[in-house]
Amino acid sequence: MWSALASVYETLNAYQDALKCYHRVLTVNQTELQQDEDHEAFGEEDVAALLRMGKLQQKVGHMSKAAECFRMVLDLRTNTEFNQDLADAVLSLGAYYKERRLTTEAERYLNMLADAGGPGQEEAKALLREVRSFNDDLFC
Repeated sequence: MWSALASVYETLNAYQDALKCYHRVLTVNQTELQQDEDHEAFGEEDVAALLRMGKLQQKVGHMSKAAECFRMVLDLRTNTEFNQDLADAVLSLGAYYKERRLTTEAERYLNMLADAGGPGQEEAKALLREVRSFNDDLFC
């Protein structure tokens, strides 16, 4: 229910309200999971909500919050394949870390995508070259 409401808010460009709904998805699911010990800590709905939250945070210009959501998504995912949404998250993280000159982190996430193939692979490789070039410039 909360995810559906969040989607409606997104279509209305009411991003803050959508973010609140996605946060509610996580809160409700975590409360339910605490009562049922047989389930994983985060389910698919939680990962999807985190991904949407990251994209919305990015849209409203809160890049550090977006990066936090994207990191959590990548850490929690169980599938090693990348769809376009995950590829976009990785590319955003790579650019975020590159801008902050945190090249080790940028390389970590971009290598994930470059090695996995699929959507965004070539963009990840290009961004990796930029990051490595930046490193070379620092040590010359």
